[in-house]
Amino acid sequence: MTEVAAWRCALPTVADTERWGRQLAAGLRAGDVILLAGPLGAGKTALTQAIGAGLGVRGPIVSPTFGLVRFYAPENSGPGLVHVDVYRLSSVTEVDDLDLESLMSDAVTVIEWGFGLGG
Repeated sequence: MTEVAAWRCALPTVADTERWGRQLAAGLRAGDVILLAGPLGAGKTALTQAIGAGLGVRGPIVSPTFGLVRFYAPENSGPGLVHVDVYRLSSVTEVDDLDLESLMSDAVTVIEWGFGLGG
């Protein structure tokens, strides 16, 4: 059974975003998917960086705007992180073409700009 939760968060500072992202990461498991929405500069990538820090993944997490998908391996036995930016995509078919399923089962997936493409 798929569980869906929706939150609307006011995180006025980067420190608030980092704290909440780390707390959120503590409850995430491989296979979980998070869709982020908000205007440019809202902190979507900053939140993803905090989630990645909370998960303990490798590497500096950067926006996948031009690469569309970035995978970050776990430092230990936890899940990896798949970071996706679908801002420049216009259809669910284009998202399907990314073949995210091959990465998602062993990772937490964070999708920026995903609302509206879910059907």
